[in-house]
Amino acid sequence: VSAVTVSQLLLKIKSEPRLKVIYDSLPISGESGALIGRYNSTAPQAVGLVRAKTGSIRNTVSLAGFATSGDKDYVFVVLADGVGRTRSLQDAARSAIDRMLGTITKPVVSGLTPPVPENIPFTTTP
Repeated sequence: VSAVTVSQLLLKIKSEPRLKVIYDSLPISGESGALIGRYNSTAPQAVGLVRAKTGSIRNTVSLAGFATSGDKDYVFVVLADGVGRTRSLQDAARSAIDRMLGTITKPVVSGLTPPVPENIPFTTTP
Protein backbone atom coordinates (compact mmCIF):
# COMPACT_ATOMS: atom_id res chain seq x y z
CA VAL A 1 0.00 0.00 0.00
CA SER A 2 1.42 3.39 -0.94
CA ALA A 3 1.85 6.35 1.40
CA VAL A 4 -0.59 8.31 -0.77
CA THR A 5 -3.29 5.65 -0.35
CA VAL A 6 -2.78 5.57 3.42
CA SER A 7 -2.93 9.37 3.64
CA GLN A 8 -6.16 9.43 1.61
CA LEU A 9 -7.67 6.89 3.99
CA LEU A 10 -6.58 8.96 7.00
CA LEU A 11 -8.15 12.09 5.50
CA LYS A 12 -11.39 10.18 5.01
CA ILE A 13 -11.29 8.95 8.63
CA LYS A 14 -10.86 12.53 9.85
CA SER A 15 -13.51 14.07 7.61
CA GLU A 16 -16.38 11.57 7.89
CA PRO A 17 -18.32 11.64 11.17
CA ARG A 18 -19.26 7.95 10.91
CA LEU A 19 -15.53 7.07 10.94
CA LYS A 20 -14.76 9.10 14.09
CA VAL A 21 -14.68 5.87 16.09
CA ILE A 22 -11.57 4.84 14.15
CA TYR A 23 -9.85 8.16 14.85
CA ASP A 24 -10.77 7.92 18.53
CA SER A 25 -9.34 4.40 18.77
CA LEU A 26 -5.86 5.30 17.47
CA PRO A 27 -3.10 5.10 20.08
CA ILE A 28 -1.95 8.45 21.52
CA SER A 29 1.74 9.32 21.79
CA GLY A 30 3.12 8.55 25.24
CA GLU A 31 -0.35 7.67 26.55
CA SER A 32 -1.92 4.57 25.03
CA GLY A 33 -1.58 1.47 22.90
CA ALA A 34 1.60 0.85 20.92
CA LEU A 35 2.66 4.48 21.52
CA ILE A 36 2.52 4.36 25.32
CA GLY A 37 6.27 3.87 25.70
CA ARG A 38 7.27 6.28 22.96
CA TYR A 39 7.92 10.02 22.87
CA ASN A 40 8.54 10.47 26.62
CA SER A 41 12.31 10.53 26.09
CA THR A 42 12.64 11.05 22.31
CA ALA A 43 10.18 13.93 21.82
CA PRO A 44 8.40 14.88 25.06
CA GLN A 45 6.79 17.92 23.41
CA ALA A 46 4.78 15.49 21.24
CA VAL A 47 3.24 13.51 24.12
CA GLY A 48 -0.52 13.55 23.65
CA LEU A 49 -0.29 15.26 20.25
CA VAL A 50 0.13 12.28 17.92
CA ARG A 51 -2.56 9.70 17.13
CA ALA A 52 -1.15 6.96 14.95
CA LYS A 53 -0.93 3.33 13.93
CA THR A 54 2.43 1.62 14.03
CA GLY A 55 3.55 -1.01 11.57
CA SER A 56 6.53 -3.11 10.68
CA ILE A 57 7.50 -5.78 8.23
CA ARG A 58 10.91 -7.09 7.25
CA ASN A 59 13.43 -4.20 7.28
CA THR A 60 10.63 -1.59 7.39
CA VAL A 61 9.20 0.51 10.20
CA SER A 62 6.17 2.72 9.69
CA LEU A 63 3.90 5.15 11.48
CA ALA A 64 0.82 6.83 10.05
CA GLY A 65 -1.76 9.08 11.61
CA PHE A 66 -2.34 12.63 12.81
CA ALA A 67 -0.04 15.17 14.48
CA THR A 68 -1.47 18.23 16.21
CA SER A 69 0.38 21.54 16.17
CA GLY A 70 -1.46 24.47 17.67
CA ASP A 71 -4.98 24.37 16.30
CA LYS A 72 -4.07 22.31 13.22
CA ASP A 73 -4.04 18.57 12.65
CA TYR A 74 -1.63 17.21 10.07
CA VAL A 75 -1.91 13.84 8.35
CA PHE A 76 1.40 12.04 8.07
CA VAL A 77 2.68 8.73 6.73
CA VAL A 78 6.26 7.65 7.40
CA LEU A 79 7.61 4.50 5.77
CA ALA A 80 11.21 3.83 6.77
CA ASP A 81 12.38 1.08 4.44
CA GLY A 82 15.67 -0.77 4.59
CA VAL A 83 16.31 -0.05 8.28
CA GLY A 84 17.63 -3.53 8.96
CA ARG A 85 16.39 -6.49 10.93
CA THR A 86 17.99 -5.86 14.30
CA ARG A 87 15.97 -4.39 17.11
CA SER A 88 18.54 -1.64 17.66
CA LEU A 89 18.29 -0.45 14.03
CA GLN A 90 14.49 -0.55 14.12
CA ASP A 91 14.45 1.31 17.45
CA ALA A 92 16.75 3.95 15.94
CA ALA A 93 14.31 4.39 13.04
CA ARG A 94 11.38 4.71 15.46
CA SER A 95 13.31 7.28 17.48
CA ALA A 96 14.04 9.31 14.34
CA ILE A 97 10.35 9.23 13.40
CA ASP A 98 9.40 10.36 16.91
CA ARG A 99 11.88 13.27 16.80
CA MET A 100 10.54 14.32 13.41
CA LEU A 101 7.00 14.39 14.76
CA GLY A 102 8.26 16.23 17.84
CA THR A 103 9.48 18.96 15.50
CA ILE A 104 6.10 19.11 13.76
CA THR A 105 4.15 19.35 17.02
CA LYS A 106 6.30 22.07 18.61
CA PRO A 107 4.13 25.09 19.33
CA VAL A 108 4.69 28.05 17.04
CA VAL A 109 5.28 31.33 18.85
CA SER A 110 3.77 34.27 17.02
CA GLY A 111 6.28 36.83 15.78
CA LEU A 112 9.32 34.60 16.19
CA THR A 113 11.39 32.87 13.57
CA PRO A 114 10.52 29.16 13.40
CA PRO A 115 13.01 26.98 15.28
CA VAL A 116 15.85 25.34 13.42
CA PRO A 117 15.41 21.54 13.44
CA GLU A 118 17.64 19.61 15.80
CA ASN A 119 21.01 18.70 14.39
CA ILE A 120 20.22 15.00 14.71
CA PRO A 121 19.95 13.18 11.39
CA PHE A 122 16.84 11.13 10.70
CA THR A 123 18.80 8.09 9.67
CA THR A 124 19.74 4.71 11.03
CA THR A 125 23.03 4.36 9.20
CA PRO A 126 26.19 4.93 11.27
